[in-house]
Amino acid sequence: MAERSRYRQQLEDTARLVARETGMPDWAVVFQSRSGRPQDPWLEPDVCDYLREERQKGLRAAVVAPIGFVCDHIEVLYDLDTEAAQVCRDIGLPMARAEAVNDDPLFLDMMADVVLKTMRRYERGRPLPIARSG
Repeated sequence: MAERSRYRQQLEDTARLVARETGMPDWAVVFQSRSGRPQDPWLEPDVCDYLREERQKGLRAAVVAPIGFVCDHIEVLYDLDTEAAQVCRDIGLPMARAEAVNDDPLFLDMMADVVLKTMRRYERGRPLPIARSG
């Protein structure tokens, strides 16, 4: 997936903007929610592996922000609030998790605006399929 889509780059861009806005000089993009067969490649580094490795290098605290998720669903609640939090307890690393946007009124208004804008764009006909070459 990472080689065929802009997913990783979009996460890196978002993380850079969040870090700049919050004044975080040191940051990294890590991944959670491994899926598929264990022998199949997955996006790395894994959040728990990263926390363990960086703690050994002197990391004193971690703020985990699920920027790839818009709500606190099972992947966030389990992978971060349970698994990553347990790893941090085990290695003595203070960790805080930033909230996802969830049902924040500004986020909901923005999503409604996007939907309405898209509906207006196509109210007189169907969108044409995207043609890709090569």
